Amino acid sequence: MISSSKQAMRIGLACCLLPAWVSAWCSGAQHPWDLYAVVALSQAYFQFRKSLPGLISSTLYPLIGERGIRGPIGKFIDAIAVIVTLFGVATFLGLGAQQLTTGMNFQFGISNTTTVAVLLIAIINLCEEPCQTVCPRREMDGAISTSNASAREWHSGKVRWAICFCATFFVDDGTKT
Repeated sequence: MISSSKQAMRIGLACCLLPAWVSAWCSGAQHPWDLYAVVALSQAYFQFRKSLPGLISSTLYPLIGERGIRGPIGKFIDAIAVIVTLFGVATFLGLGAQQLTTGMNFQFGISNTTTVAVLLIAIINLCEEPCQTVCPRREMDGAISTSNASAREWHSGKVRWAICFCATFFVDDGTKT
């Protein structure tokens, strides 16, 4: 029996928000993956069907032609693609670190400063780097199932950690402000 509207609200939030949050956190939402798929499919088509290099400029082959993708225009397009990717990753890490420091400030009282954000970015990079470098090397050695299993365990461990330590809002007794 639900004793108060506050308790009912918490149960509703736990039932609705937590699965949605975990789903969005695991998949990164559907929209970015759709965009990545369009780019990947176009690159794959031009690389494997048209025998062009696996570069962004190759996807513009129908517009700029062979001389365009192999000339200075193609090199410029590829350079812009690298720069945009670099800024995208930096923005993603920076905004994610700001969100984490704000959440840690709210949850644990840790100061919300640039130093903490930079430290978090360093920790994230140190934790993600083994999965990003070891897994592909294992695949090259022929142990694809081991690589996939280790990546799956790493990412499911992050989800379990987040559910255990980040969902304390739902077990709060209402005294936290």
